[in-house]
Amino acid sequence: MRTSPFRGAVMIRHILRKVNDAAGETLGIRLIRERDLYPWQLHQPGGSCQTTNLPPSAEAYLRPDNPRLIELKERYGKCDARVTTPAIWEDGILAAADIAYFRRDNAFVWQEPRGTRFNELAYAASYYALKASGADDLLTLLDEDGLFGAHVFRIDGRNVSRDLLDSVREIDFVRTHLPLANTRTNILDIGAGYGRLPHRLSLVTQDTVNIYATDAIAESTFVSEFYLKFRVAERVSIIPLDEFETFIASTPIDLAINIHSFSECSLVAIDWWVERLAANKVKQLLVIPNHVDAASQRCLTNRGEDMELIFERHGYIAVIREPRYPDGILQRYGIDPSLIALFSLSPRAPPNIER
Repeated sequence: MRTSPFRGAVMIRHILRKVNDAAGETLGIRLIRERDLYPWQLHQPGGSCQTTNLPPSAEAYLRPDNPRLIELKERYGKCDARVTTPAIWEDGILAAADIAYFRRDNAFVWQEPRGTRFNELAYAASYYALKASGADDLLTLLDEDGLFGAHVFRIDGRNVSRDLLDSVREIDFVRTHLPLANTRTNILDIGAGYGRLPHRLSLVTQDTVNIYATDAIAESTFVSEFYLKFRVAERVSIIPLDEFETFIASTPIDLAINIHSFSECSLVAIDWWVERLAANKVKQLLVIPNHVDAASQRCLTNRGEDMELIFERHGYIAVIREPRYPDGILQRYGIDPSLIALFSLSPRAPPNIER
């Protein structure tokens, strides 16, 4: 007896549904019609990246064989191995082109779609959420030119990048919870990457705010030296790693910031940094981790280790934990839906560290 075409189609759909269910359970794979997907889910990520030209001062300088970069690598190679031995940032994590196009999608800042993250819908939702919040004035003050390869979306008639969105939210958190107006304030960015946050902070804070940037990666120091000079960030100073201990002992710091960097460090390296902050009475520590414990919201490393045990041992106690986005849906689907945690140094002074 022959099967009717209709019945055959039903049987095929039934078989495919069974296969789909089995694949979903074992491989995490589902068959979905193309018409039910967004364009960015079909390898059409949207946005643009300027990869054809650089500012005239950049191309000749931003090279892996630049003598300044070679010098920094040699100097960092002589620093304490506890802080320079990489957990994530091993040689080769940055391609040669990433030195010149340091603002493109790379280890400094992920920007292009990865699964459900960093797609055009997330960029748009994150932008309009910030515009509707108390940070809208910062969006007005700060812009995005797309230089050095930044991945840019055109939203609301303007250029929008992850650099811009992250910086606006982070600066808004700082000014909300810490007194910056009419107060002499020194801010230290540890693991500053190419210097995006120090650059943005310098544009929207008063002359009473000084910003310092440091990093245990020679390439980061090299690129941020260039970038902050290019941006004429006059109140930002770069502190090479081998000068850090002298600097921290002689410069009072009100707020230390670490954005995603501690998550990419070993516990030994995190301890190295936090020990020096505590010994020199740095009052506040702001941390944005890559991962948090789902139940406690404590900050974790990429390996799932609880970095807050180190903070607590040196006297830093959590006083504020805020999601990057107050709306629950945005916190699931927005750009970098992470935690912002502020820690305060307890009044009891920690013991001096051994040099």
